Amino acid sequence: AASNTHHPECDREHSWGCFDTEAHACDCSISQVPCSQNMTGGLTWTHQCWSCCHHSVWGCYLPTSGCLCQVAEGACARDFPEATWSHKCHECLLVDPEPDEPAGDDKTTLVVAIIGAVLGG
Repeated sequence: AASNTHHPECDREHSWGCFDTEAHACDCSISQVPCSQNMTGGLTWTHQCWSCCHHSVWGCYLPTSGCLCQVAEGACARDFPEATWSHKCHECLLVDPEPDEPAGDDKTTLVVAIIGAVLGG
């Protein structure tokens, strides 16, 4: 990830936050969904909230087991009603929420196998 020349210690991947144009400041405790839903109120989700760098690490927090790092915000609320979407999931800092799939993944093989089974091959 690219670094900002004014903030070389913070890469863009860790500087996401909700920018309030009226206050001309970032709020690191508002997540992407509510921020984006309030764009008419002057809020914008941006990777240039340098004050949020490494202070807000979003994840699905379950009181009984901690943060689920690879669960999206919408899925957190839908699939885990007892969970909250938290900006304090610092253990998720180094977890890739969308891991790269290896070349020659099993999905292609599965599709071919299903087509072969359906066609009687």
